[in-house]
Amino acid sequence: MNLKKREFFKKMIEKKLVEKAVASGRGTWGNDGEKPVEFIDQATAEFELNLNLLFKARDDGQVAELIEALERLEQGIYGVCLECDGEISENRLKVKPTATLCIDCQEAREKRRSLQTLER
Repeated sequence: MNLKKREFFKKMIEKKLVEKAVASGRGTWGNDGEKPVEFIDQATAEFELNLNLLFKARDDGQVAELIEALERLEQGIYGVCLECDGEISENRLKVKPTATLCIDCQEAREKRRSLQTLER
């Protein structure tokens, strides 16, 4: 991958990290951090809190993937499939900048997983 493409993907990944940082500010108790008084309000607030915790866990995993992608860029191995050492297409990386597998290896992995699921 040439320097211009590496810079393009670095900026894309850094932008996604900033978006995740801004989004991580979500979460309310319904009224500026104070716990609601009424039972229904409390149930709604607890539901929102649980939902926000799920979003945060998902976002944390996505942030970790983005950081790992930046590390692979720095190491010069970004865009290289971890299974076959082949090149991951630019189109795939534009859609999923955290991709670690080429499309062929990803499809083979998904096929193996679906077969394992069927065997259970």
